[in-house]
Amino acid sequence: MARRIWVAILCMSLSCCVESFPPPIECGSDDDCYIKHTLDTMGVVASQIDYWDNITLVAALLAGFAGIVATIMLALQGDENKYWTRPVGIAATALVTGVTALLTSFHLPENTDKYIMAYVQLGALNNNFERDLRAAKTPDEKDALRFQYAGDYSRIKADLLKTKGSLSLVSRPPPPSPENPPAKPRQDGS
Repeated sequence: MARRIWVAILCMSLSCCVESFPPPIECGSDDDCYIKHTLDTMGVVASQIDYWDNITLVAALLAGFAGIVATIMLALQGDENKYWTRPVGIAATALVTGVTALLTSFHLPENTDKYIMAYVQLGALNNNFERDLRAAKTPDEKDALRFQYAGDYSRIKADLLKTKGSLSLVSRPPPPSPENPPAKPRQDGS
């Protein structure tokens, strides 16, 4: 029975494998490239959210089931059956404690919340970039928007990678094209 539970957990975990963040690309002045890169990153973030939600759900179900088993074993324990109820109860109690400790130690619910916030921020960044590009009248204004976008994207991506735990994967869209140096960043603080 225990072997089947572990096989089910392993299969559920492996069936929800997550994608890697997209590699850095050279966009230059191709505005659609920036937007596509953000949408690709949002797709990866969505898969991370799904993956960690599934892991949290499986862990919570496992802890709940083990808690029920531990309670039943405690209730059934008597002198004549203590040789099998006690070990099962102890193992189930240890499983509840271990799984709960792992959930809190790895901050799974909090990290999922961080991924959700990053997804929202990337969506807002993308929408604002598209809107501001339509309003920009000169190439310098567009380069300034690309420069601002690259900085904002890099900050969000760095937060994502901190959550993931590996700063070696930090990547960001390239800065605006060198032919048109960026204008000053916006003064409105965004």
